[in-house]
Amino acid sequence: MWPAGGPHPRSPCGTAKAFRYYTTLNYQESYGIHASNWILFNQTSPRRGRELVERNISNGVARISLGL
Repeated sequence: MWPAGGPHPRSPCGTAKAFRYYTTLNYQESYGIHASNWILFNQTSPRRGRELVERNISNGVARISLGL
């Protein structure tokens, strides 16, 4: 996932993504559990259509929780 020298984030957002990645990896290796993380982008908005995967997932979760 990272370049040969490892991650070198240049922003707080990049630092948070690298931290999340390595924390997940640490839990996988230390406890032998399945863990995954997604890198989501800030382009999501309520004004965007439902064809986007994030909107699709969130709408599906909302429908399940409402029993629809």
